[in-house]
Amino acid sequence: MAVCRRLARLAANLQDPRGVAAFQRLCGVEGPAGWAGSRGPVANGGSPPGGRRHPAGNGAVPGGAAPPQLWRRPRRNSLTEEDGCQEFNTHSRFLYYLFSLGTELGNELFYILFFPFCIWNLDAWLGRRLIIIWVWVMYLGQCTKDVIRWPRPASPPVVKLEVFYNSEYSMPSTHAMSGTAIPLALLLLSYGRWQYPLVFGLILAFCWCSLVCCSRIYMGMHSILDVIAGFLYAILILIVFHPVVDLIDDFNLTYKLLTASGAAFEMSAIEKIEEQFASLRIAKRSVLSEEPAYLLDIDVSGSAQSASSRFVAVSCSNKSIRVYNRETLNFLREYSSCPGTLNGVRFAHVCDSLVFSACSDGMVKCWDIRLATQKAAQVFSGYPSNVFISFDINCSDLMICAGTEKVETDTFLVFWDARGSTDCASTIREPLGVYSESHNDDVTKICFHPVKPSLVVSGSTDGLVNVFDINKDNEDDALISTCNSDSSVSFIGWSGKDYEQIYCTTHDEGFCWWDLAQLDTEEPIMLLRVLDARDAVCIENGSLNYLVGGMYHEKAGRLFLIGGTATGDVHLISCSAAGLSLVGTLPGGHSATVRSFCWNPAEESLLTGGEDAQLLLWRPGAVERSLAKKMSMKIASSVQKRVRVHNSSLKNRKK
Repeated sequence: MAVCRRLARLAANLQDPRGVAAFQRLCGVEGPAGWAGSRGPVANGGSPPGGRRHPAGNGAVPGGAAPPQLWRRPRRNSLTEEDGCQEFNTHSRFLYYLFSLGTELGNELFYILFFPFCIWNLDAWLGRRLIIIWVWVMYLGQCTKDVIRWPRPASPPVVKLEVFYNSEYSMPSTHAMSGTAIPLALLLLSYGRWQYPLVFGLILAFCWCSLVCCSRIYMGMHSILDVIAGFLYAILILIVFHPVVDLIDDFNLTYKLLTASGAAFEMSAIEKIEEQFASLRIAKRSVLSEEPAYLLDIDVSGSAQSASSRFVAVSCSNKSIRVYNRETLNFLREYSSCPGTLNGVRFAHVCDSLVFSACSDGMVKCWDIRLATQKAAQVFSGYPSNVFISFDINCSDLMICAGTEKVETDTFLVFWDARGSTDCASTIREPLGVYSESHNDDVTKICFHPVKPSLVVSGSTDGLVNVFDINKDNEDDALISTCNSDSSVSFIGWSGKDYEQIYCTTHDEGFCWWDLAQLDTEEPIMLLRVLDARDAVCIENGSLNYLVGGMYHEKAGRLFLIGGTATGDVHLISCSAAGLSLVGTLPGGHSATVRSFCWNPAEESLLTGGEDAQLLLWRPGAVERSLAKKMSMKIASSVQKRVRVHNSSLKNRKK
């Protein structure tokens, strides 16, 4: 009880208007003659309250020069047009204009200018989040005022230098709340995204907050308790809303009912992706190995028990698989399959320590990163003539499918049961069966459906893209659809709502996109065909030399392609029924052709690997602390040696 009484007395003292009047006198503010709490009557016949003129000798000191005095009237009320009738005297022009600036930092005009400027000229991602925090601060602050209903400080003894918002209640100070929340939120959201010293950000936030809070006492609009309560209230709101501000912003951008139309929703989603991509900077760069090699394929381990145990696996042109730490890109393991060549790399979806790769010696091998051994934990053997150049494992980790090169007249899709991959170390699994009639040339790519484990799509240098349901008894029944790209397939994937669409890129930089949902209708399944993406995508002050692959962004509901230039620039390209369009470019990372990528939209991070033997991790606003980019490697790619591009060039045919 004693503590409560002391706290009550402290609150009463802080609420006392005489404390505000004392602060005003300390800063050189005086009321007119006879004003309660002022230093005394105005000397030499000063004008009474409401007067407009004062003699030059006002406040003169006998035998000395008159101190500088500035007589003013309060600014009128912004809501009721009420005009203050009392005049006041300021002994310091500097403090008057300084605190006037401070109080303007909480007024409507400042936010009308600040938020659009931040969104249009600085960072739209940051500006939207600042608005979200400001809205909650002002809403909760005004609601609290209407609940508590404490009046403004009494005048007299307080001198009202302004009567803005004088008709509102006092507790808490929403100026103090916004003056605390906005600079602190700006610091929390921008540090690490923008490059500046932390000390600079702390100094700016402290000065901004102090100036706004002190200005409200100087202006006579709030008691000391009002300002302290507003400061603490803003801190509490930040603690609650800062962790979820990304979720609120994503909801605002992606929830269709919040947009004016479907087109507006689509544009906002594209703008968000464009912002994310444009903000990417190199965070980490892998150390160049003693035996440099092209980085041909990248995969990232799935959900791990802890963030520190996540891995990145890279398929290299020197017939090896390299494993790195996901966050630091520190080298961990290297697996080789000499004399065979390893093609592709995939992590298991359930166990993030299992990594798979197909080998040209007719095997698919599985290694366990937890084991300090180069020996494969499991081997999936094909038939004697098989040379595997592509593979994938389905989303339930139950089935593996590998594609072969054409040997004489035979091309196969080979399947294995992948269950219990680490139960019997180094045992050899025999195939469950093969599909042999659907392709007549090298099977260059295989991709299982992201959520339906029985669906798989395959692409080949014969130009065919086939979709299978492996639950069916035979190959004829399993073949759901055959789509013709008219060129050698270099990349395939799934897209669209429920992943009912498939797409492919070709070795002559073409692009095809089909909608399998239209198979049972009379509508055409072809969504888009681009004969040559290099001619279809307009890039100012640049060019598109090749396509690397694609990925479907679930939140945006949009398919994107990754392309680049021979000098290492990375292009993000948006796909729609109307065509291809450039979203953004990442320059200066690689010094040669980019061969592989892995984009994680949830973490807003990108991994890229290329012919300069470098693995790069891109993050928003990151600062690279490693070596500068290396020169391009001048060796032949194993993919270029192996893949036979379709003889009929679409580009020549188009001409």
